[in-house]
Amino acid sequence: MIDINNKFFNLLSKDQKIKLEFYNNTKKLINDNATIIKLFDEQVLRTPNEIALIFNDEQISYKTLSKKVDLLANRLVNMSIPNTQPIGIFINRGFNMIISILGILKAGFSYLPIDINLPGDRIKYMINDAKVNYIITEHFLVNKFVENESIKLIFIEDENLNSTGSGAYSNDNKMAYIIYTSGSSGKPKGIMIGQRSVCNFIEGVTEKINFKAGSAILNIATISFDIFFLETIVALTKGLRVIIADEITQKNFKLINRLINKFNIKMIQCTPSQMKILVECNNTGNTLKNLETIMIGGESFEIELLTSIKKLTKAKVYNMYGPTETTIWSSIKEVTHSEKITIGRPIQNTEYFVVNECNQCVPLGEEGELIISGLGLAHGYVKKSHNKSFIDCDCVTGNRFYKTGDLVKFDESGEIIFIDRIDNQVKIRGHRVELKEVELSIRKNFSVKDVSVVPLKNKLDINMLCAYIVCDYDINISNIKAVLSKELPSYMIPSCFAVLERLPYTHNGKLDYISLTDYTFYSKCALVTKNNFIELEDEIQMNNSINEKLKSLVKKAANIDSSINISINENLNNLGIDSLSFISLIVDIEYEFNIVFDDDMLLLEKFRSINDLANYIKILIK
Repeated sequence: MIDINNKFFNLLSKDQKIKLEFYNNTKKLINDNATIIKLFDEQVLRTPNEIALIFNDEQISYKTLSKKVDLLANRLVNMSIPNTQPIGIFINRGFNMIISILGILKAGFSYLPIDINLPGDRIKYMINDAKVNYIITEHFLVNKFVENESIKLIFIEDENLNSTGSGAYSNDNKMAYIIYTSGSSGKPKGIMIGQRSVCNFIEGVTEKINFKAGSAILNIATISFDIFFLETIVALTKGLRVIIADEITQKNFKLINRLINKFNIKMIQCTPSQMKILVECNNTGNTLKNLETIMIGGESFEIELLTSIKKLTKAKVYNMYGPTETTIWSSIKEVTHSEKITIGRPIQNTEYFVVNECNQCVPLGEEGELIISGLGLAHGYVKKSHNKSFIDCDCVTGNRFYKTGDLVKFDESGEIIFIDRIDNQVKIRGHRVELKEVELSIRKNFSVKDVSVVPLKNKLDINMLCAYIVCDYDINISNIKAVLSKELPSYMIPSCFAVLERLPYTHNGKLDYISLTDYTFYSKCALVTKNNFIELEDEIQMNNSINEKLKSLVKKAANIDSSINISINENLNNLGIDSLSFISLIVDIEYEFNIVFDDDMLLLEKFRSINDLANYIKILIK
């Protein structure tokens, strides 16, 4: 409920107050006794013999999944773990991810999902910060996990051990999970999400989007990304079959297209960056045309991408918006050809307001920061010192707001138009990245005079990170990336680097952010800088047409100016080729040389350099 007479709304006219109250009329009663596991158990009773999960051609039914969940829950209850302690999940992609989540929730605990590909230092920080003492894992992952004496490992394969008895399940725990995101302090922030928030989200998203029982949904999100929950647990509460992509397929959009076709997948969720690659890998439309629902979020969604999608499929397309702090997605908007793309209106029991720097609502139609209130708000951060993004106000439901840092405005119909970020945060592959955290990592590990990390657009208009470094020595990119990879996830490691004598500043002494994010400026830096973005070598005169064509295609994929010379021995990663642009490069190579890459060669790590690509192409041509 909104107290429209509160001074919070003083800048609005009477008519605008009435409109704002109408826009935020989202109140809906929900069952206070509802829990995530109850919703799942109810679905098991409805469709016990239907397929719940498919992974690498193996499948299990809802009934079998439920039994495995019960076994794990019983083990956890019998271990007498205090239910105030979150339990970590450190598991490879597959059925055991889902069993772990549901088993933990059924036993009355909250969980901390840990991506097994994260750097060891980051994993240790998350475990210590969240005060995790127990972690569910698999035997073959022991070597990847730096065991702490205070950490007890629970091996999920040992499901039949100590699992007798039904267990006295507790419903007292109001927490569901903790998700860690990038933090401006140089350390990730743990966000605590409650059961009630999740149950409200499940009702809200399934009211807006048809989660049709028996149809297939694709899971490509990693377990530590909150949208994973929609692709798996939400789907399982509604009777869908969840197709889990393995780690190789998850990173390769040509293989994802084949998976969609193989299992007749009807629902997918992805970022705009991922969707651009899916579209590019699917020129004929034979795969995407069978989709019924496409959910796109995590980054700004442009009308040009929507146009490309609509040429390939008649699927309903939804723009999904919401910070992790407000539980996965807080608004959902179906978008069509004829309209501008907005993030729509909030889901049930959620309220949107646009405010100025004094946290007062601005007149409708004016730009300001989006703040969100309602049942979806997180309990807060693990470290209370981070809670400044949550503000108290007695004029709204729950008496709290979350400040998103997003610059927005209301349109004439009461929908929210996203404009830009207010702060120093960007989205890379859908993940939230605080640029300051990347900069602090570079400063900490290297002797640099100054550094600025900014987003640059590649040829597909996808954000990649670029690090401008001020130092008095030649930098070794491979070394920098190797060091950063020990404490930052891969999506936070810059794709390209440039060394400057000094960072550019505007006439009033502020950092010239516009120049730094301009590719033309970057190209000039790369031309005059040795051993950074491109290690410029003496030109190798090559008569080999394959190498020449490849150099041209790599420049196109990496958005490198055609006048810049690159060596065939340069590391592709150093040239700015990441996992997304690599697939775009493969599409161009296959077209140029009339070849088809083998499935197991569709990964960037298979090719260190242009020369490696050339050698493989020669084999295919023969």
